[in-house]
Amino acid sequence: MNTDSHLYGSKDIIKIEDRDGEDNPAIDLDVLGLVARTATVGIVRGGTIVEKKTPTLPEHVVNILTCRNPRCVTTTERGIDQMFHLTHSGRQEYRCDYCDEEAKL
Repeated sequence: MNTDSHLYGSKDIIKIEDRDGEDNPAIDLDVLGLVARTATVGIVRGGTIVEKKTPTLPEHVVNILTCRNPRCVTTTERGIDQMFHLTHSGRQEYRCDYCDEEAKL
């Protein structure tokens, strides 16, 4: 949804509702760092923002990126998790855990 922003002019908002009122460990906000590097996550309770978080690049990602190497075991065998590790945060570089191929974001 396009909303006015004093800093950026406009911004999008994603709402994730937690029905239990407790933090949900199933939601990994750091994965958002891969998709939207300038994102800010506002934690809202009782209609007010109680905390703001800035996602960071995760050190290890599973089944989010895919390996481009046609000879990698993850492209030839079904059911194997696509696992990548962060090798250089400044360049936002991830490499495959199996064949060390660089992932393109």
